[in-house]
Amino acid sequence: MGVAGVEAYEYVGLLRSVAIAPTFQRRGIGKLLVGRLLEEVRQRGIGRVYLLTTTASDYFRLLGFKAESMKNVPQALHASAEFQGACPASAVLMPMAL
Repeated sequence: MGVAGVEAYEYVGLLRSVAIAPTFQRRGIGKLLVGRLLEEVRQRGIGRVYLLTTTASDYFRLLGFKAESMKNVPQALHASAEFQGACPASAVLMPMAL
């Protein structure tokens, strides 16, 4: 039905690959997956989770993420593929404190 993941980088996480099969969208599954995932990373000592999006900033705002300047990216996240060029420059950075 859906998938979501977090990559851990030192004390921060990078939310990745949140996707829900089209026939299961708009049923709250994404919210449940992200909520459960955030609880798991919180229990593992990650205090802040970031994400990059080009299409879903409104959705993630509803979940509590807030847009922030790319200048505020923690150095630890620069090791991720997304910050090495996988995400376009137009992507919106959205962190959430846990």
